[in-house]
Amino acid sequence: MSSTTTDSDTNPGTVTEPEVYQGQFGTFTINDVDRREVVTYRAGLAVAALCFATGTSASSG
Repeated sequence: MSSTTTDSDTNPGTVTEPEVYQGQFGTFTINDVDRREVVTYRAGLAVAALCFATGTSASSG
């Protein structure tokens, strides 16, 4: 079994180039702020779903 290590795994203080993705409208990168925004968005969806489920179960009974 072989394991692959990157420069960031062996040297945590080293800054590596961000990975560039090709999208429908051009190239883009994903950074820590983008990841944080996704987590916030998903948390908001979870809260909205919980409120919807609570509201529909309360009104049906």
